[in-house]
Amino acid sequence: MPSTAQPINHGCSHPSNPRQLYLDHLAPYGTPLPPIDTSKVLRICMQKPQHSFQIYGDTIDLPSIVTNLQSVGANMYIPISPNVNWNTSSTWPRTHHLFCSHFYQVHLSAVSSDIGKNSQYFNKPIVGGAAIQTFGQWASKIQQSFSDSSGFGTFTVTTIQGKGKKHLSIISAYIAIQK
Repeated sequence: MPSTAQPINHGCSHPSNPRQLYLDHLAPYGTPLPPIDTSKVLRICMQKPQHSFQIYGDTIDLPSIVTNLQSVGANMYIPISPNVNWNTSSTWPRTHHLFCSHFYQVHLSAVSSDIGKNSQYFNKPIVGGAAIQTFGQWASKIQQSFSDSSGFGTFTVTTIQGKGKKHLSIISAYIAIQK
């Protein structure tokens, strides 16, 4: 079910239910991002979405992430350790339509550990993994994408054609640190 969160920005109010976004604490910080020419500049947003990037039932709930990507002019999104099992064949179709409603082209380069291929994990999040989502005209400039073939699901790479013969390779990696 898509998010129905409504932002509240008036005075010192507090959310009245768990689906509201409390934004008052953000008001005094930072400055707005300047507008960019998205045909010449690739703005990348990397974030650890915590539990915001999870599959629920028939879809994925992305509370305002997609709308925010569009509002800041990001044409590439790299969720760090999205905890999504990309080995399940239905995962991308269940997420793709959310991005397509805001960006006319969407490309995904993603990987999860091979443990996600076991049937007991099909509908469960898997810690780790890596993903790169590219939107709009930048999706059509992708020359190559590949992912970790070792079965550990630690990295994915997307290479974009730049001006002339220049290429830009973006790498998303999941690194597990053991104590």
